[in-house]
Amino acid sequence: MNSALRSTKKDSDRIMNNTEKKIEGRVITAFFYTIFILIGIILYGYTQLNGAIIYSTSKILFNVLFAVVPVVILYLPFVFHGITGKFFGDCVKRTMAVSLAWLVLLFGASLGLKFCFRTFTPEKWERFMYNRYLMIEDMESQYDLIGMTYSEVEAILGTNYTQGNYGTDREFNYLVSNEFWTSHYYSVRFKDGVVEETCLIKGISSI
Repeated sequence: MNSALRSTKKDSDRIMNNTEKKIEGRVITAFFYTIFILIGIILYGYTQLNGAIIYSTSKILFNVLFAVVPVVILYLPFVFHGITGKFFGDCVKRTMAVSLAWLVLLFGASLGLKFCFRTFTPEKWERFMYNRYLMIEDMESQYDLIGMTYSEVEAILGTNYTQGNYGTDREFNYLVSNEFWTSHYYSVRFKDGVVEETCLIKGISSI
């Protein structure tokens, strides 16, 4: 009799424990999917509209990190549940750790790319025009553009510029960053055929 009562109590405790874990799992699942999707949408939109370093470097890399990987993460709890057979809430907890690693990866990739573009080369300047703003300081430390001719400037900064008028001469406006509302240009201004000054100016975004 006592043995039967103990067995019944164990079954009751097990059912109660399973019920509690299911409720906990549903709460965790709802919280995770709501927050993760919200963060994903905000990050995707913000980085596109504000010309973030990853987006301006490679749209393929951007779409992999900000679209493909998040979708994979959303399906991970189902994968973990299918493989391990554990409660869905426990699988969501594992996925939370993966999503944190994803955020760290995004942060590390952004810092690494910014560090890479701190140094100027004519090749990088020509290829990654939206990241040129990071190279200006190093470029100006390597080259003193003041007094250079048109061809000397083009040999360093290339011919991918918008030409404007500056007094009785001209100016070369190099696009250096592109955000949603505004673009920034590095303007090289000439007088009597040589560079008189350089400056940063704003223009209308081309997005």
